[in-house]
Amino acid sequence: MNPLNCCTLPAAKRLHEAGLLKRDPEIGDRVSVDCEDDRHEGFVINQEAFGVEVRFDDCEETSWMDSYAVTILYAFAEVWRELPESIIDSGTAYFLKLMTVLGTTVAGYFSNGCSIKDFKSPNPTDALIALLIWPRGRKEAV
Repeated sequence: MNPLNCCTLPAAKRLHEAGLLKRDPEIGDRVSVDCEDDRHEGFVINQEAFGVEVRFDDCEETSWMDSYAVTILYAFAEVWRELPESIIDSGTAYFLKLMTVLGTTVAGYFSNGCSIKDFKSPNPTDALIALLIWPRGRKEAV
């Protein structure tokens, strides 16, 4: 799997702190797990009422753990569909756009080549997350 299809751990934590996209991990989710002094990433391969089973990237082992002990590394599509298609500011409509400029992803709301707000990141999902957190205080979304 392309690592740019999922957000980084700091972006996932910002989402959690903002109270957005909160849900329990599901089968197929990419997750991060803090184990003592180390951090591991992997995929949820099984789910029961008491927790999830994770297969880690760096070894062949799986481990059962409480759902609250893992951090979901949200997928690009999951973040994209939460964003408003456009926003209105002072009577001008700005439309959601994602582009790459010199190897860096830019996610923002644009009108006639000008942006009301944009975020840059090497990870496209992280740029979308920054944009998702930003407009929550805006009054108008179309």
